[in-house]
Amino acid sequence: MTTPMERELELRIDFEANLFKAAIAIYPNDPYAYNYMGLCWHEHQRYSEALELYNKAIQLDPQFAHALCAQASLLATCPDAKYRDGALAVKDATTALRIAQERNQLQSDWKHRMYLQTLAAAQLKQVIFKWLFRYSVKH
Repeated sequence: MTTPMERELELRIDFEANLFKAAIAIYPNDPYAYNYMGLCWHEHQRYSEALELYNKAIQLDPQFAHALCAQASLLATCPDAKYRDGALAVKDATTALRIAQERNQLQSDWKHRMYLQTLAAAQLKQVIFKWLFRYSVKH
């Protein structure tokens, strides 16, 4: 049995998804539409769909720093291990930060922090993985 709050959340998810689907139908080559729908699915723990949409946004615009950053964040911090990829997360986060710097998109402190936090999370994931691997080999 679902609660009223759960039903309201499902309606909100459906509403958001339909808005982004409509945007994609109208603007099928707009990487922002795919990125925003990816963010929606990411927020609602639909990680596979989120990654597909981030990939589509990046395919449409390989220099789209925010999509690279969003994808790196999911790859570095996803609670579902099957979607985590530390090496790709570091690569995407590093690329996103470089592009944002080159395009002068780090005008506000919060934007700069967003890119740096994503890169730090991705790098930490790699360090932890290497440490765990070394520890497991020794024991």
